[in-house]
Parts: sequence; structure tokens; C-alpha cells
Amino acid sequence: MNDKTINRIGLFILFSALSIHSCNDINGNHVFSEHQINPPINLLESDTLKYKNHSLKELLVDLSSKALQIGDFEFDTLSANWIGSSPATDQEILLAEKRLDVELPEDYKEFLKISNGFPDVNGVEPSFMPINEIDYLYNSIPFLVEIWGSKSPFKTLNGDKYDRAILVGGLHEEQQFLLIPPAHEYAEWEYWKFASWIPGEEVYESLRSYFVSSLDFCDYLIEEQMALAE
Repeated sequence: MNDKTINRIGLFILFSALSIHSCNDINGNHVFSEHQINPPINLLESDTLKYKNHSLKELLVDLSSKALQIGDFEFDTLSANWIGSSPATDQEILLAEKRLDVELPEDYKEFLKISNGFPDVNGVEPSFMPINEIDYLYNSIPFLVEIWGSKSPFKTLNGDKYDRAILVGGLHEEQQFLLIPPAHEYAEWEYWKFASWIPGEEVYESLRSYFVSSLDFCDYLIEEQMALAE
């Protein structure tokens, strides 16, 4: 991790402090917040009204453009202002669902049909993996389940969710994106960003709200660059 990324993480933590999510602290104790007590909501909604009418594809196009504008990374671009991948096929998605024995959430499948994977856009986001690489967290990063799961030696809550989490982003990275399958037919999928430096989980209302949050932070970084350039 380079100095620029470390500084960016510090900024991200400060940025995220405005929208506290439920998380486990570094000792494994669970920190309760208003977000955890109430149903998940888009905690950045007041700052993201400009994106409320954007489709998922439009959000990804904007993320591509702004990641290129920030200019910290070199991306393989399939076309101008697009850093995403080619779409996944229905067959690829069905094969993954059969392999995992689960029906993936509709918004995640919509994302895959736009871009089968997506890179980190600002240095603190997980890169999304192609559909053929996603797997249960206990297969992909087993030590995270050992630390945070239901059999953890620490006093953790949400351990059962780590037990059944599906890793869709951040393999071999310092932050991950997890889909949490519902525990019963009346529950809903959960969308988590996880990183030990946060620490714990950030819960999002949907995949869309996560990408909106990423866009917000890109906007912040661009404004910061412009201020420094003046």
C-alpha cells in the first residue's frame, strides 16, 4: 500500500464517519449504531440526490469517467470512458448460481450483464470479480470466517452472516465486497463492504447505493484535486 493510498484511506475513514454503519471493532466486539437497529437505508442519500435518477449502467459509466479523471491508475478500457468489462452471459450467471446453489440478487445480475467485473476506482474500493471467480467467503478467504464467523473466539455478532457470505469483490485485496444470502424466505440480501481498516462491515441498502457512495467519494477526490491545483 503506497503513501497516497494510505492518505486516501484516512480521508475515506473521515468521509465514512458521516455515515456510520454497523461494524465489529478491532477486538471483535460489536458496535451498535442507529443503522443497525433500523432497516438498512442509503445513509448518503442527502448527498447523492444528483444521482437519484441514474440507472445502474449510468452510475458505472460515471464511475469510469471519474476514475480516469482522478488518474491514479491505468485501466484497460474497452472504449472511451469505460473501464468495465464485457457483459456476462445468462449462461455464465446460471452456472454460477448452480455452483453456489443459490439464486443471486437481481441487481447484482443486472450489474453482471452490464460489466462482468469492475476495477477499484479510487484506491479504497474492492474490485469486483468476474462471475466465474465468485465463491463463498469460507472458500475464498477462510481466515476471515475464522476471525469473524460464528465459531470465532471473539465476541462477534453477525457471525452467521460471515459463515454464508459470498465474496464478489476484493479477492487478494485489502477490502472486500460481500453478498449475504437471506437466512429465510422473508429476509433480503445484504450488501457489505468489508475491510479490517474500517474495521468491520459497512452495510448498504443495495448494490446501487454502494456505487453511489463510490461516486460520492470520487467527487470528493476530484474537488480535492481541483482545490490543490488552484
